[in-house]
Amino acid sequence: MFEQILERLSSEIAQKIIEMTEAKISAGLAGRGAIHVSHAIAGTTPKRRGRPPKHAALALPTASSAKAAKKSKIKRDMHCRVEGCKNRSKGPGFGYMCEEHMKLPKAEQRKAQDAYRVKHAGK
Repeated sequence: MFEQILERLSSEIAQKIIEMTEAKISAGLAGRGAIHVSHAIAGTTPKRRGRPPKHAALALPTASSAKAAKKSKIKRDMHCRVEGCKNRSKGPGFGYMCEEHMKLPKAEQRKAQDAYRVKHAGK
C-alpha cells in the first residue's frame, strides 16, 4: 500500500515538473526567444530595436543598412560663404559661415550667402 502511494506521488511530481518545464519553455519562446528561433530557421537576421550600438563594428547588418550603404552621401562644400574667405564653415546649421564671419550682422551674412548661391548656381 505504501509502495502504491509512493509510486503515485512520484509520478504526479514528475508530471508536474514536465508541465512546469513546458510552461517555461513556451513562455521563453513567446518572448524574444521566438523571434530568434524563427530567424534562425529562416536564415535571416532579426530587426534591431532600440538605440543603435556605439561602434559600427558591433552592429548587425540589416536590410535598411544595406540600402543605406548603396546610397552615396552628399559631399557638402564646407567653405565659408563669404567671398575670399578660406576658413572652414561650421556647417548647414550655421548657414555655412566660419567662426569669424558668424559675428557679422545677419543682413551681411544673408548677402554673402545669396552672392555665393548666384555664383555657384550652375554647379
